[in-house]
Amino acid sequence: RRPAPDGLLTAFDARLPFTLTDGQQRVSREIFDDLATSHPMHRLLQGEVGSGKAQPLDAQVLTPLGFRRMGDLREGDEVVVPDGGIGLIDGVFPQGERDVWRLVLSDGSSVECDDEHLWIVGTSCGWHRGQTPKVMTTREIRLDTFKANGSSKWYIPPAKPVDLGRDAGLPLDPYLIGLLLGDGSFRHNLRLSTIDDEIREAVSAAVAPDCLLVPVKGSHCDYTIQLKQRAGGVRNPVIQVLRELGLWGRTSHDKFVPPAFKNASIKDRLAVLQGLLDTDGTVQADGMSISLCSASRRLAEDVAWLVRSLGGRARVLPKKAAYNVQVSLPDAYAPFRLTRKAERVRPRPKCNTFRRGIRAVEYVGRKPVQCISVAHPSRAYVTDNFTVTHNTMVALRAMLAVVDAGGQAAMLAPTEVLAQQHHRSIVELMGELAEGGMLGGAEQATKVVLLTGSMGAAARRHALLDLTTGEAGIVIGTHALIEDKVQFHDLGLVVVDEQHRFGVEQRDALRGKGKQPPHLLVMTATPIPRTVAMTVFGDLETSVLDQLPAGRSPIASHVVPAADKPHFLSRAWERVREEVENGHQAYVVCPRIGDEEDDPKKSGGKKPPESPEDAAEKRPPLAVLDVADQLVKGPLRGLRVEVLHGRMHPDDKDAVMRRFAAGETHVLVATTVIEVGVNVPNATAMVIMDADRFGVSQLHQLRGRVGRGSAPGLCLLVTEMPEASPARQRLGAVASTLDGFELSRIDLEQRREGDVLGQAQSGARTSLRMLAVIEDEEIIAQARVEATAVVAADPELAHLPGLRTALDALLDEEREQYLEKG
Repeated sequence: RRPAPDGLLTAFDARLPFTLTDGQQRVSREIFDDLATSHPMHRLLQGEVGSGKAQPLDAQVLTPLGFRRMGDLREGDEVVVPDGGIGLIDGVFPQGERDVWRLVLSDGSSVECDDEHLWIVGTSCGWHRGQTPKVMTTREIRLDTFKANGSSKWYIPPAKPVDLGRDAGLPLDPYLIGLLLGDGSFRHNLRLSTIDDEIREAVSAAVAPDCLLVPVKGSHCDYTIQLKQRAGGVRNPVIQVLRELGLWGRTSHDKFVPPAFKNASIKDRLAVLQGLLDTDGTVQADGMSISLCSASRRLAEDVAWLVRSLGGRARVLPKKAAYNVQVSLPDAYAPFRLTRKAERVRPRPKCNTFRRGIRAVEYVGRKPVQCISVAHPSRAYVTDNFTVTHNTMVALRAMLAVVDAGGQAAMLAPTEVLAQQHHRSIVELMGELAEGGMLGGAEQATKVVLLTGSMGAAARRHALLDLTTGEAGIVIGTHALIEDKVQFHDLGLVVVDEQHRFGVEQRDALRGKGKQPPHLLVMTATPIPRTVAMTVFGDLETSVLDQLPAGRSPIASHVVPAADKPHFLSRAWERVREEVENGHQAYVVCPRIGDEEDDPKKSGGKKPPESPEDAAEKRPPLAVLDVADQLVKGPLRGLRVEVLHGRMHPDDKDAVMRRFAAGETHVLVATTVIEVGVNVPNATAMVIMDADRFGVSQLHQLRGRVGRGSAPGLCLLVTEMPEASPARQRLGAVASTLDGFELSRIDLEQRREGDVLGQAQSGARTSLRMLAVIEDEEIIAQARVEATAVVAADPELAHLPGLRTALDALLDEEREQYLEKG
């Protein structure tokens, strides 16, 4: 399966506005090498698949309402993208603490980020010639910052100006506020100093009809703004607004532009800036050098902010007793309304651009950081000082490579929620390349279809037809893909997400739908013991995306021994209450639903258990419906508690999740349906009841549902198992580390690997007699190398009849089939 040159994969890479990380490129090369062989690929992609590009929690991100702290952003929030459009945040990923660097730009502004953060940059000549910009990491930039003559090598493009504030009405005319900030006095009375008739007339018009401009006796340039009629205790409305804005009583040294006038429309921001420049701005003799002088540092910084928000360039330079702001605006925005100044302005040369050079990259220290994923083709957003930055998500290039080679690719997801998320993100990333056979689709485009169990009959028939005819190159689905009636034209690649949720037979049923055995790519953050064993034996090649930390943000995990120390369980419910009182939410996970269908059979006349461990094991698992009822009536009384489980109607499940995601529900009592595909950043606590009934992989996945926002996560593992029991030791291991692969090895040591040559997915059923996978890993690895060499030299083992006889005795037909199935 070699991708066609200049085909779908090439077109996809060309339209990506970002680059893959080094790790992603390395893994892609490994996968493409496998796809090019005649033997089916069988590869595990281990690691959290996502973006590792991060900024500090106190970094600013531009939204339609203005800048917001990175740490305050949530999934579903809107952000401004560099072309002026709006993108939704479809993922928030706290990354713990990292080393943070500060990019200092040529206008004196700066922005902070981690070493892996991506920037859209170009050289001065490259921008001038219209060359495609590069996407570079902070590390790459800091190692190659300057040209030979010491000038900046890399320049960042300006962001396109956008309207902010959602057309919220302003309390004063924006041009008036600019004039008053420039030449007004707010100390004892409201005074304006000007010699220009144009400004005087503009102020008179702006304060009418309630107020008027009154000359100050003995002065030819000073005026006060007074009420036209002083009667009935009516106050000056302009002064009232200035009080509300926090400006009244300010001196020339501490004036500022109120936030309402910064987070406003382009027209209103320009009007404020024009008022300031008409009063305090100057134009040099060349007609292009414009500057503003202010005694207030804050006002000077605000002027620079307004200029950058309009796509211009501004630099604040301190003088002896004031601050000078150098201003340069695009031709579309006139810096002055005042005729005598406007007439002196000359057009800028075309080579005079508004891109800002990177002058330095300075180390700041370690800070809590977070990255966001933006659901927009550009995947970029606007950060501090209107700087264009970037983030990246894993693209499923292996699927595109197979489609390019004439085959089809299928992704198998464990839940409908996750399948829908994958479908949506792939379609967004591919854009017109996902519109095969549709009007407006690209020449190399294919069709991307979704197939789930709850689809309507008509949509399902249409999707099945697209698969059979080969019109759909990519299909994303759930267990519905495994059904007999689902037929493919030429299935070349099967991608299995969260493989521990599927059995060997289920995975093989999908692989069996190909004309020839398709390639298999397994993705997981936490491999199950059998998978670890397969990687050791070489049945499953491993690619590790290790550029991300194992935990998204600090998640504290603790074992709660409910039987030994009941007060610990009481304290657990108190912690849940505390989280809710702090504005957060919590999950409670139970192993059973509790309706009539899954009630265990009565034990009848069995003998009483002989030990606490037996008692804990033989008691029926705690159920969602029972626990929710007890919590509502007991420790969580007064909180909004809802239940979620797999036998609810899909519409009811969606409604419950929507309410929880919106913050309307405080506590969600659920089964493992929340294990994957659920992302509620405000959920910070999880209590897992009967935690010993879950596998290590499940516990690690469940724990990953909390700590996805800026606040740290808390996971409490409740168990009644005695302290010396293997189950308690397993829970202690889960609580001690966030490393998914390490947990899998621990699980493998305790539960064994299952039958590598047979059906057993996990547990003690193993065909190994003389070896243990973990202890004898090096021996197995050496044996694998030798076995590979033997088979390469003598595929039929004709010169090794003894080995051939031994293999025939070991591998009956059933085991041979399972080796192929994986």
